[in-house]
Amino acid sequence: MAHLPEAEAAASRAGDTYERLCYVCRVVAVDPWSEMYGAPMSGEFFDACDRIDPEITVQHRRTAIQCVSTILNDPAAADVFILALDGLLADNPTPELLIQRMKLLSRRFA
Repeated sequence: MAHLPEAEAAASRAGDTYERLCYVCRVVAVDPWSEMYGAPMSGEFFDACDRIDPEITVQHRRTAIQCVSTILNDPAAADVFILALDGLLADNPTPELLIQRMKLLSRRFA
């Protein structure tokens, strides 16, 4: 949550759509995933967070969608983008693989 203002600032600034999408993805998904990847039960981490404090999960998701919506200027596309970003974590990828996937996803939407 502490880094969400950083994502909001990146979404709001002028610049390349792809670069801004990648930056927001890094802040909301890649960095948190990289920090806990390899830890015991890392695959269950986000589910556990949701059970512990669902309001934080809701706010995190809302902010992520808003950031992408600001970049794409399309709320429906932003929702699909975030759903796809969530799906990139489904098989517990390495951080390096997640970055590759995130770049591909961002390229497709940019």
